[in-house]
Amino acid sequence: MAGDLGVRIKFIPFDLENLSQLLEEDYFDIAMSGIPILPGTLRSMVFSDAYMNTNWAFVVKDHLRHRFSSLAKIKKMDGLTIGIAAGTGAAIDIEEYFSLAKAVKMDSVSEFFQSDEQNIDCLLISAEAGSAWTLLHPDYQVVVPKPMIGVQSLGYPVAGGDQELLNYVNSWIEVIIRGKLVDEVYDHWILGRGAEEKQPRWSVIRDVLHWVE
Repeated sequence: MAGDLGVRIKFIPFDLENLSQLLEEDYFDIAMSGIPILPGTLRSMVFSDAYMNTNWAFVVKDHLRHRFSSLAKIKKMDGLTIGIAAGTGAAIDIEEYFSLAKAVKMDSVSEFFQSDEQNIDCLLISAEAGSAWTLLHPDYQVVVPKPMIGVQSLGYPVAGGDQELLNYVNSWIEVIIRGKLVDEVYDHWILGRGAEEKQPRWSVIRDVLHWVE
């Protein structure tokens, strides 16, 4: 987007908790990425049109994936612990939706993959974001239970009152989606398609003596 606008880009970290205030104070022009469009956030922030719909799913150890295939099965799991990472925008009241389960809040998604000692059974996250994490942790699997838990729309909040920027962003989203660039980026960064396998550097032990593969 910065390239299309012909401007330099500056990245500024933020927390979802203070995003509304930072936008109101014009601390930055636009916030990205993976920010859900929710009734609560619509009251405090100006959003672009949705650029993607994501599906709620669970990330679990690969050998446990069959246990999470059915929503009815999950709701019957007594004592199930479900991890929720800050910033993932989970709009589901876990302990109300899954009455026998317990929600465990984490500072980041990465905590879940280091949480053996915390006894967190699964991670509730979008299937799309979960797929990206399982590329880094292949012993985990994304499971979208049937019927699906729900769909969440993502958009870009812009600085309050900047209608000109909002109009541009909405038009930009429409052009990008129609041009199929979103599909290409999704396939590469979320599904990991088209990635080239990194070859190990040349080695006498491997390439000459063939002692190792």
